[in-house]
Amino acid sequence: MKIFKPGEVIAREGETAKDLLILVRGKIAVVKNDLKVAEFSDAGSVVGEMSVILNSTRTATIVAEDESFITYLQADIDKIIREYPELAKKIMMNLADRLRHTTEELYCLANEVKVKPENS
Repeated sequence: MKIFKPGEVIAREGETAKDLLILVRGKIAVVKNDLKVAEFSDAGSVVGEMSVILNSTRTATIVAEDESFITYLQADIDKIIREYPELAKKIMMNLADRLRHTTEELYCLANEVKVKPENS
């Protein structure tokens, strides 16, 4: 486990990483191009899953907003599914919830600018 002070970068966009970050205590922000896009304060919140699932670099920067305690789980997606099925389920549920939220936001934005479907 590692402790981060407020403002300290926990993970940086573009980094190559093979581990999940699990919030034990504190508050962290997900930042993309200097814009905070999400924050987490619930113990057990998992971040960094996209780079693990997609086997790619980090897609956002994670910053401690309060003193934050982070534990790391180094594993590829196959190992997570095989050895940590409850964690895999939690990740899947979180991603589905984020996709639902993103779809709602996209709908609201499209409605504001009155975007027409491509086939119209």
